[in-house]
Amino acid sequence: MKLKLHDIFILDQDIGSEIKKGMEGVILEIYNDGEAYEVEFVKPDGSNYEHNGHYTFTINPSMISKSKTAPLNPYETPKSQQKACKKRKAKNIYRKLFRLLFVFIILWLVILKTSSGERPSALSTAIGLFVFYYTTKWIIRILRN
Repeated sequence: MKLKLHDIFILDQDIGSEIKKGMEGVILEIYNDGEAYEVEFVKPDGSNYEHNGHYTFTINPSMISKSKTAPLNPYETPKSQQKACKKRKAKNIYRKLFRLLFVFIILWLVILKTSSGERPSALSTAIGLFVFYYTTKWIIRILRN
């Protein structure tokens, strides 16, 4: 069974006290060409089920089966589920951008110190290189997604 992003599935095993076998969920992310899935389960009010502080779960394909029904529950449609997925992804992008902004501020402070005429210390040079390396890495990761 090949599942795609935003496919609806039926859970075959309990995950926690609230997330039981037979519940329908939606695929948020596919890892290693279907070896594992990042999934979520949504309540009728639109909020996510939680287990141990997590709202999304990584599960293997043996824990799920493809759903024949379209809606996740009588109160919601697949379109509203896709909207919830997009909202969560947008929130993650904002977190990444905030991290980048923080890193750029640190980098700017290091550059400001070195441009004031002082010879940069080995520590500030190391911090600047570290920040530059990880900023570049994060930018590439964001652009790939």
